Amino acid sequence: SWTVFLQCVLAALGAALLARCLGLGYLAATFAGLAFGFSGYLVSQVPNLPLLQSAAWLPWLLAGLIGGVESGAWAWFVAAAAAWALSLYGGAAQVCVLEAAVAVLVLLWLLFAPGTIPWGRKLGRVVVGGLGALALGSALGAAQLLPSLDLAESSGWRLGTGALPSLSALALQPRQLLYCHNPYLLGRDGHPAFWGGGHYHLACGYVGGLTILLALAAIFLPRLPLRHRWLWLV
Repeated sequence: SWTVFLQCVLAALGAALLARCLGLGYLAATFAGLAFGFSGYLVSQVPNLPLLQSAAWLPWLLAGLIGGVESGAWAWFVAAAAAWALSLYGGAAQVCVLEAAVAVLVLLWLLFAPGTIPWGRKLGRVVVGGLGALALGSALGAAQLLPSLDLAESSGWRLGTGALPSLSALALQPRQLLYCHNPYLLGRDGHPAFWGGGHYHLACGYVGGLTILLALAAIFLPRLPLRHRWLWLV
């Protein structure tokens, strides 16, 4: 129980730090931390401890990459590498794949987004610092990563013609995006009145209507000091 609680607090602190790095005030950063750390998605994963342990490090990873590219300080990249390694040790392979994809997307955005940093210097920070942080984190997490890859190979999980249909069957459907706004829109899971799709606990990403409205305000009101707002919209 304490592990679950500490993971939620860790996720909340990371999201608050990320918000501060993006220029938000303490009140907004606190709200962002609570909205992520105690969101419906993370709380619903309490029985799935590896997912919770890996997902908690996502905002720490992004804060390290953004801080490193914008400031050029190597401490940010080292922190990003540590967060990536700890996420790997969390044990949720699917979450780590998603985090790697988000990290690469953020690095690409930082590379091509307009700013005051010369493009050549920014390219060096993204390639050497950002991608180097992911490589260093992977090396630090090799004690978890290599046995997991070997286990997947020996268990028959090969991306062949037989594996792709089974993986596609587990994919979320577009209609399940509705769960992010109202998890009980199609009824309560496990109740006879439920008429939604399967994998309910994986699709439930509810953060609250107020959170969604404030996020839209942060994106579309240019007076607010939120940097990279169009990245977060994507």
